Amino acid sequence: MASIIIGVVFVCLGASCAAIGSLLVHREIVAVNRKVSEGEQISLSFMYPGKMQKVKAEYKRLYPTGKVETWRVRLLVATFVFLALASRNLPRILQVKRNFVGLFGRFSKNPSILSAVEISRQLRILPKFPLTYFDGG
Repeated sequence: MASIIIGVVFVCLGASCAAIGSLLVHREIVAVNRKVSEGEQISLSFMYPGKMQKVKAEYKRLYPTGKVETWRVRLLVATFVFLALASRNLPRILQVKRNFVGLFGRFSKNPSILSAVEISRQLRILPKFPLTYFDGG
């Protein structure tokens, strides 16, 4: 139970860092747009790597001592660190093998790989005979 709570906390921290980082990107773009002419302004929508490089270069050029870029990069790194830590804790919850071995272990040769058909047959939703399709003809 403790690993579940820790995993959820790490996911929440990672999501929070990502959200704050996106706000900092928005702040960078607004700061750059204040100082450039209207024809050179950067749109706030559709982020992609080339656009982020342009935002970073313009921000560094216009604000050489600005701290927003460094904090954005720190939050980006923190996002990946927190999500990596969460990925070490959450797979314990999501393991099919652990959840279904008790129910279906005696029916499957490899209990970690259960098909949807096999699970439904174990639950007696589908018949045990081979499935045939009726095409109306």
